Amino acid sequence: MRRPPPGPGHRRRPRARRPPPRLDFHLVGGTGQDRAPREHRAHGANVHFHDHRPPSRPDPYHRAFDIALAPYQPPAGDATGAASPVTLFAYMAHGKAIVASDLPALREVLADGVDCLLRPPDDVAAWADAVGRLAADPAARAALGAAAHRHVMEHHTWRVRADRVLAGVGRPS
Repeated sequence: MRRPPPGPGHRRRPRARRPPPRLDFHLVGGTGQDRAPREHRAHGANVHFHDHRPPSRPDPYHRAFDIALAPYQPPAGDATGAASPVTLFAYMAHGKAIVASDLPALREVLADGVDCLLRPPDDVAAWADAVGRLAADPAARAALGAAAHRHVMEHHTWRVRADRVLAGVGRPS
């Protein structure tokens, strides 16, 4: 699981429940100072923290995840739920089953039940249920991951984006 770094105007996430002991959770990102309070509250040996990795460095965690979580929170006072889907594109490119926050900006990229499971950002029980369902159903994980991979390759690669821009200015791609 990768969590977006907190930024100005972002609300605090709800306190997470104790993770199920049969699953390992890997939180990637943030500085040691950012992570210290979370590490202090982490319960059990199945919660692992990893340093931030710049986008220019290949991320071995994406390949290792069975389920990728994108628990974006809407910025405080922002009814649009603006969020950058860059991390989602990486999860999709790796063909991972994704559980993501149900925010308008993410619904522009993802479709609930088609290439991901979308859950309300503050509903910890809904997230736990989604993770539990996917953990128990390898076929569902594979299907969501394959659909996510197809979608990102057909609609969100740099080549596809460049072709759209060039078509928009009347130049052949």
